[in-house]
Amino acid sequence: DTDFSVIFHKNKKGIHCEPRIELFTNNEVISNFLYASLKKLDFNPTLEKARRRGFKEFRLRLYGKAMLNNWMKKIGFVNPKHLNKIYTFRKFGYVN
Repeated sequence: DTDFSVIFHKNKKGIHCEPRIELFTNNEVISNFLYASLKKLDFNPTLEKARRRGFKEFRLRLYGKAMLNNWMKKIGFVNPKHLNKIYTFRKFGYVN
């Protein structure tokens, strides 16, 4: 929960309504472990490897409303910042 964040990307109309849960790390072992663990919990994660400022970076992401709902049922967030964004998204269908 504490290492993951939730953001809402803009759609084609410029509205922040596409949920994304993500983790950025430079530790390949942790990223691979979390990827496999999320797969076992019926998530559909993506794992991207990149170089940023000369360092390896691993990006673990979950896309879409279904993955957000699954996350909230099985893992959830306790950070008020994330909970407020999710509450706003569920109430209005978008986040500013």
